[in-house]
Amino acid sequence: MLVISLVMIFIAGFFEGVMDILQFHFHSSIFSLMPNRYYWDPVISWRNKYQDNDPLLGPRFPLSTTFLVGLTDAWHTFKLLRNVLLFSALPIIGYVADSVTLLFIYAIIGRTVYGAGFWLAYYKVLRK
Repeated sequence: MLVISLVMIFIAGFFEGVMDILQFHFHSSIFSLMPNRYYWDPVISWRNKYQDNDPLLGPRFPLSTTFLVGLTDAWHTFKLLRNVLLFSALPIIGYVADSVTLLFIYAIIGRTVYGAGFWLAYYKVLRK
């Protein structure tokens, strides 16, 4: 169970790297090569949650600006996936740890694994 949780945390870190690459280095990333720029480029994709991409016209569909925003653009999709993985992995780690000391050790290991996932995405895999 611990290994599964750590894999989930690693992938969550990777997804955080995806989010930061999209947000801060879109044009020098592999995502700039994707065919649907309106989904991938956060400079414009944030408008996808609105009807006709216009915030003045309101939500594109019910809950598209709140609970279902993860369905509207890549940045929010990866944020949703990151959160689901973290909120699923952390209770498992809490369950597996049978002492506060062990919980603290697992937290340090988890944070390290999360950082490794981020590093892999942000610095190695997603750059052009």
